[in-house]
Amino acid sequence: MKILSTMDITGMLESAAAHVMSSIQELNELDTQIGDGDHGTTMKRVMSSLCKTLETDTENDTKTLLDSIGWNIMSQDGGSAGMLMGMFFSGLAKGIEPDQTAEERMSAMLKHGADALLSGSGAGVGEKTMVDALVPAVSTFEETIKGGGDFLQAMRLSSIAARQGAEDSKKMLPTRGRAKNLKERALGVADPGATSIALIFEGFYHYCEHRGLYD
Repeated sequence: MKILSTMDITGMLESAAAHVMSSIQELNELDTQIGDGDHGTTMKRVMSSLCKTLETDTENDTKTLLDSIGWNIMSQDGGSAGMLMGMFFSGLAKGIEPDQTAEERMSAMLKHGADALLSGSGAGVGEKTMVDALVPAVSTFEETIKGGGDFLQAMRLSSIAARQGAEDSKKMLPTRGRAKNLKERALGVADPGATSIALIFEGFYHYCEHRGLYD
């Protein structure tokens, strides 16, 4: 049975953190156009907390590790974006069950992570938030597996869907946060939160591709 080990999940998280960390300036620049200009700085704190937890909680099982990552992120001063990211990572932990295949585990993790973030944000698709990248990424993974695709293909397509969701947010009018006051002036700018989600999924896929996981 193909499994998704703690080592692999840790590797995916480290890769996601590296992708986000390399784009802090880009995220701040996007947020300067439609927000407070500090989304990149927030994501730097989020990913620094994630990496610190990975370094210190080496004895924990996967479920406990993910939950610790989420709670540690939520304890940071990261505003609403940081809180939602913490909810997402803690939500991933709820998908971990014994005797899951790699596909079953990843699908369950993503579903629970998305559910937690959606519940916390209250946003729906089309409101120019991180939801616009997360929902298509998660649904694409599940649909690819159900359609007979392999794990690596599903990860690749979900990362593409996340990036497309971030790109599509350029055409959306914001309904939340400071950006909602800009109305049409926010058109043409990708949502910083959606861009962060795209970077996370691209990081996930980069690790899986490098490791050749279950293609």
